[in-house]
Amino acid sequence: MSAGTLAVKTDPAAVARVPWRIRIPYALPAFSLAVIGIPVYVYLPKFYTDTIGIDIATVGLLLLLVRMFDAVTDPVIGFLSDTADTRWGRLPDSGYAGCGRIPRPGGHGSGSAGSTGP
Repeated sequence: MSAGTLAVKTDPAAVARVPWRIRIPYALPAFSLAVIGIPVYVYLPKFYTDTIGIDIATVGLLLLLVRMFDAVTDPVIGFLSDTADTRWGRLPDSGYAGCGRIPRPGGHGSGSAGSTGP
């Protein structure tokens, strides 16, 4: 095996030993992403072609480019979050970085713009 090749060997018996009470909570976040993602890929092309008037081939190319961009950036961001060493551990900073400004109860950023709140 060359230095640039990564071989992953999975023992089928080890996979079978992971109980369903662990597998289901592990997979649940994918369901919430699919609830958002699948309608986008079903209804967005029809909206762009019928309402906006873009050619279906252009819509398909744009969706392909977005997926290719995602396929490149996801591993890069995963690598950066896995190798980042902060005083809080490796994931908190990278997890919050993608959220933008997080509202805190009673702090700055809570409520809507211009609200005076308690």
